[in-house]
Amino acid sequence: MPIDLRVGVSHQLKGLPLFVALNFTRLLDNNDEFFNRFSYFNIGGEFKISNPIRLRFGYNNKVRS
Repeated sequence: MPIDLRVGVSHQLKGLPLFVALNFTRLLDNNDEFFNRFSYFNIGGEFKISNPIRLRFGYNNKVRS
């Protein structure tokens, strides 16, 4: 059975209507070096323009590969 471990952090920036998130995926894949486990990541943000309107953007490193 395949198992995937994902870890992420998010933060609301003070003084800006911006919410930023960073996620690491596929942390349990077999890699020769420890830091190669962090090669699959997603980063994104969300601007709160008004209460019902929000603008989101993101980048997925896995899709680029």
